[in-house]
Amino acid sequence: MLSLALAEGLYATVRFDSVNVSSASPVAQAVMANSPAILSTLLAFAGAFLLVLAPRLRFWSGRFLAMSRHHNFVVALLVQLSAYAVFVAVSERIFSGSDSNLAWIGLWLAVALVTLLALLIALAPVRFWARLVSRELSGGSVAAVAAIAAWTIGQGAQQFWQPLAEWTFWLVEQLLAPFYDDLIMTSERRILGTGRFLVRIAPECSFDLLGEAALLDVANLVNYDALVLPYMAYAKASEVDRISETLQHAIYRYGIGIICGDNLLTNDETGAAFGGDAFLRMKQVLG
Repeated sequence: MLSLALAEGLYATVRFDSVNVSSASPVAQAVMANSPAILSTLLAFAGAFLLVLAPRLRFWSGRFLAMSRHHNFVVALLVQLSAYAVFVAVSERIFSGSDSNLAWIGLWLAVALVTLLALLIALAPVRFWARLVSRELSGGSVAAVAAIAAWTIGQGAQQFWQPLAEWTFWLVEQLLAPFYDDLIMTSERRILGTGRFLVRIAPECSFDLLGEAALLDVANLVNYDALVLPYMAYAKASEVDRISETLQHAIYRYGIGIICGDNLLTNDETGAAFGGDAFLRMKQVLG
């Protein structure tokens, strides 16, 4: 069952990894833009809950194994697989921008919940989860508060970035002043140095979330210092050459850096490797 959950999660990740953000619905764009915060919040909840549950973890693991040993999971598994198929189909419409009204969003969330609950019931009977929730409700509440607190602290830290940058700039100036008579300091433009050496300190780090359509024209990229492509092995066969050409122009003509994880432009939208040398475009882009 756990292998099934991992496989389903991996498929959904790969399937919607190269979605065109610009054509996606506003909700899909919001989900993708805030995915790091959502993931960190879920991880904080899981970590806090396991910490609270640690003294009784052996007891609950024993109960889980005992109650799931003779558990009839066939019906729940069929429901889970059906719900997952519907979830993928609805996700396809929402992430492609075909439907973004509240009814579709509500259906998407409901199907996601059914998929998760059916998976849990396939793993162990309902009475196990009911007992776990009733006895560990306080621990779950503490974990939820900890997760929300972690998210709130992270958001608050971003608000203090600008004042901290200004204080850091001032502190560096004070430390350098006793050693250099020709110290140059312009706080408005964040320039600091001496008559022979100047450094311009960039503003706070920022990023934009670009869709695949942005990679079709180098004009969309020229104002960036670097591109981060965590995973872009898949591309539409009708667009892959144009994307490759755009990336090459960005790197070799405009000096834009690129950070690439795993394969790049090696497979088409169906997952099939491109004919000939599937790594040709990757070699051309990365050199």
